[in-house]
Amino acid sequence: MADRLAEGATPLKVLYDHGSASLVPMPTVSLATIRALVVAAHAAGMLVFAHVTTAAAAIDVVNQGVDILAHVPFEPLSPT
Repeated sequence: MADRLAEGATPLKVLYDHGSASLVPMPTVSLATIRALVVAAHAAGMLVFAHVTTAAAAIDVVNQGVDILAHVPFEPLSPT
């Protein structure tokens, strides 16, 4: 992250997508890794965006402290 800050990055974008919405399974980072990235980014004064494609993934990353969803999930979010 220090390299990105030195290059002038202001936000950090993380990808949390198992591929289930597109039916193409893919590896993704763990929620613990996302939480660690959020903590480090916030300590550096950065906002964290997350790429997600499902409602469940959106909830997962928000629970880890992500500030902004970069995309709307392919499925509806629950009102609760």
